[in-house]
Amino acid sequence: MVSELTKQFIAGHVAPALKTLGFKKKVEVWNRPADYGMHVIEVQSSRERVDGTVNLTLNIGVLVSEVWLTCWDKPIPDLVREENCYPRFRLGHLLAGFDPKQRDRWWKLSDTTAPEACGREIRGYLENECESYFRKLTTVDAITTFVQKKITDQLPLDRIQRAILYSISGLTRESEELLAEVARGTYWRAKAEQVSERLRRNPASSHSNHAAHRIP
Repeated sequence: MVSELTKQFIAGHVAPALKTLGFKKKVEVWNRPADYGMHVIEVQSSRERVDGTVNLTLNIGVLVSEVWLTCWDKPIPDLVREENCYPRFRLGHLLAGFDPKQRDRWWKLSDTTAPEACGREIRGYLENECESYFRKLTTVDAITTFVQKKITDQLPLDRIQRAILYSISGLTRESEELLAEVARGTYWRAKAEQVSERLRRNPASSHSNHAAHRIP
């Protein structure tokens, strides 16, 4: 349940910034289409405490349509959430240059102090650092390069989606090795094998065209 304080902060600061950048809002999630899929920003907040404070952060994601379709074999949701994306991360990780030694970053809101300073700070990050990140990901290959350099996957599902992304970008051997590694585990073996079979049936289907997958 999103607190009233969070709703007010979103309406006054986050929503106007993202509307200017071409994002459309539904609940606490914003989507913006790209030729290869979707850009996603989602607000995550804590419950309001007894002292009237709330902690808030922003989650960022990129959905590559072919990664989703190959992984799940079902239509892309009408509302794409950050959890549907790969890659995905928090704003604090982006601001820290994806340094794994840096702690996550949350902003503290209070109903007893004016939120304008915090709002200006977050809006600046959205309009500058965050938008700059999105604008660099002009092709699927650019996303693959970004993932190789910046993202350290811990979860098997993330590694499966990375393998699909590799396959799309023509990195067939790396894709196969990664899926084989995931398949050695029990829980995700079936999913890794399903994805391997889909990629064999339709190998790197967008590779011949992915250089044209550009953000409008």
